[in-house]
Amino acid sequence: METMAFRTCEIRICTNCGLRYPLINDGETGTRCPGCLGDTILDCSHSLKRDQEIKQIDYRPSNIRILLDNIRSGLNVGSILRSAEGFGIDHAYLCGITPKPEDRAVQKADPGASAQIQWSHHNNSVELAMKLKREGWEILALETEEMATPISHITTSVPPVGEAGIVLTVGNEIAGIDPALLHLCKAVYCIPLKGRKHSINVAVAFGIAAFLLTSHIQNANSINS
Repeated sequence: METMAFRTCEIRICTNCGLRYPLINDGETGTRCPGCLGDTILDCSHSLKRDQEIKQIDYRPSNIRILLDNIRSGLNVGSILRSAEGFGIDHAYLCGITPKPEDRAVQKADPGASAQIQWSHHNNSVELAMKLKREGWEILALETEEMATPISHITTSVPPVGEAGIVLTVGNEIAGIDPALLHLCKAVYCIPLKGRKHSINVAVAFGIAAFLLTSHIQNANSINS
């Protein structure tokens, strides 16, 4: 019988500055405080399962994919891929200048990103979108334009779903989605904001939209099955 391996996380408190923090695998400063390098005392500890030993629930909706149109930041790409895998999205189309999973910044945000979700790189997002539409995929966009539908409305309406499924598109952090690509989208959604900023981080926005979209599609599929 195979024995499950665990890591231990210690919660330590600095006797000098009072910092309370988790210590895993001794850390860079050992048991010294990472803030002031003072002595620390152990408050409590708990076991951590390794990622591969955590039981996964299979709810992968294979009819939902994502398209990243010229995302600049590898950190954003890594965060998006990590969220996409968690929501059961099975393929990511990385277009234009979007960094690939082997990029150092992508790996920093999500180590092993290339092993967690299928992906492919495409130089031209517009040509890819036209090909996907011919194959029966419906392209949806997440954008901050005036005519966009609040993403929360997905819970009360049925989003356009093609014969093959849905491809959710997010765009460049500054330029947004390529206008020619946006023109090919069946529907455009936005996340309404109440603050002074007109947009939020693309990885955060994707997480919100992906959760609502995958949850709604999953529930709809359950009702129809």
